[in-house]
Amino acid sequence: MNKKVLQITLLALSLVFTACGGSKEDTVSQSNGVKEVASLPGEYPIVDEKITLKVFLPSDPFINDLTTNELTKEYEEKTNVKIEWEEVPKMSLKEKLNLILSTNQSMPDIFLNTSLSNAQITNYGSNLGMFRDLTPYIEKYGPNIQKMLDYDPSIRQAVTAQDGKIYALPSVEEAYHVRAPQKLWVYKPWLEELGLEVPQTTDEFYEMLKIFKEKKGDIIPLTGAITGWYTGVLDFFMCSFIYSDQDNRWIVENGEVSVPFDKDQWREGLKYLNKLYVEGLLDEGAFTQDQAQLRQLTMSGKVGVATAGASAAFAQGSKRTEYITIPPLEGPNGNRVTAYEPMVITLGKFAVPTASEHPDVAVRWLDYFLSEEGSLRSRNGVEGKDWRRAEDGEISISGNQAKYLKILKFNKNQNSHWMKIVPQFFPGDLRNAEVDESVKNGKVSIEKMLYDETAKNYDPYLKKEVMKEVYMDLDSSMEYSELDYIINSYVEEMAAKFVLGQIDINSDKEWKNYLKVLKGMNLDRYVDLKAKAYKKQYVN
Repeated sequence: MNKKVLQITLLALSLVFTACGGSKEDTVSQSNGVKEVASLPGEYPIVDEKITLKVFLPSDPFINDLTTNELTKEYEEKTNVKIEWEEVPKMSLKEKLNLILSTNQSMPDIFLNTSLSNAQITNYGSNLGMFRDLTPYIEKYGPNIQKMLDYDPSIRQAVTAQDGKIYALPSVEEAYHVRAPQKLWVYKPWLEELGLEVPQTTDEFYEMLKIFKEKKGDIIPLTGAITGWYTGVLDFFMCSFIYSDQDNRWIVENGEVSVPFDKDQWREGLKYLNKLYVEGLLDEGAFTQDQAQLRQLTMSGKVGVATAGASAAFAQGSKRTEYITIPPLEGPNGNRVTAYEPMVITLGKFAVPTASEHPDVAVRWLDYFLSEEGSLRSRNGVEGKDWRRAEDGEISISGNQAKYLKILKFNKNQNSHWMKIVPQFFPGDLRNAEVDESVKNGKVSIEKMLYDETAKNYDPYLKKEVMKEVYMDLDSSMEYSELDYIINSYVEEMAAKFVLGQIDINSDKEWKNYLKVLKGMNLDRYVDLKAKAYKKQYVN
């Protein structure tokens, strides 16, 4: 029997069993060599006779013990599915994962929270067949997974490999403030003390820094860090000259793909930052210090302005609420835009090896956590103890009727939930539906502050056409990854040298030499690889 005839035969068998459907026994098929034993959605337990699934994942320092965890025991009792956790330290995750995949030995039933890259999914899924195509199991056992995939077209596009199959599933979250992560924060008490308004242009910002320096003495007018969530100074200011996202330095205009850092506007942005540095307004440490050093500076009371996705990245305690945002600054040519992350789609969170005998059970087991109830339970803990439903009239951080109030704060050691190790689905009407505690106790809520600052200062300047996740074949992916590292390392190294005056940004000779080196690094090929993959997945 050739392959095509076999596939048709198995499909026919599957349809016969489905048509007869209803009882658990009727769901049994031999499709893809799997004897399906999972109950249909809505029925518990998932299996009549207890089975064990081996789950490979990185350890989470905020979970005391996954084996004795309340959610682990609760869900095992409900589903009859026992989980054998195979935890590895985060530091050795990549090494251990590569060893399992390269040897095809000691395969678990589920890879969970292992950050599988698109290149790994393509290679071990599409090319080598070591990951199962989850599509048929999602259709049969995953109504909540399907709901997540259908929420926005970009989600299904992001998880569908070039062969049209789905080998791994993501977490999806629409935290409002994350849609504009590239922010600038100014110390409000200094603005009030000196009678200054929040600057709106690059010129006004320059004047504000000068006043800070003149009036406040031994301080650091502007700084950032090389580690931390959007703490780099470079890309926020580039957006006054040309669009640049620190984590995704690509420009997409009407489907055409290019990079910002070989353009004249990029050079004008570097000249502006160099001017700030030469006049003692920009801290040299912004290009060398880490997040911890940035926090230490801020907490000493010396920092006027810092770049970060949230004030928690550079300050602690009440200091976090003493900084307010500055909107994207209008540049000399009228450019005023900010980085846009439509939603957080964390790819490669869940995959099932072909070696697993129970892909149906694995998908059915996962599906609960993509429901609203399952997402709240897995991240927030036990209802009534760790969180509670909102009462009528309680207002959320978005200003609407709230849905829940967290009692157990996030990133605290606990043993009642699973943090973010399992895929979860938090669309905007759930993620932003937490009770605004500032209404109840009068204290400034960090979540509320981030929501309001984003709405006021960044939402009007979002660039809506941006680069999305793309799939490439293995060879292209390996070539792209190498070029990406080499080129972006060079861009950041040279940007620091231009800004700090180690190379003269005003010298045409130096700028041409920079462009020549970039071209020699195969910049054209780098852009071509990305552009072809983007157009294949999203344009054609």
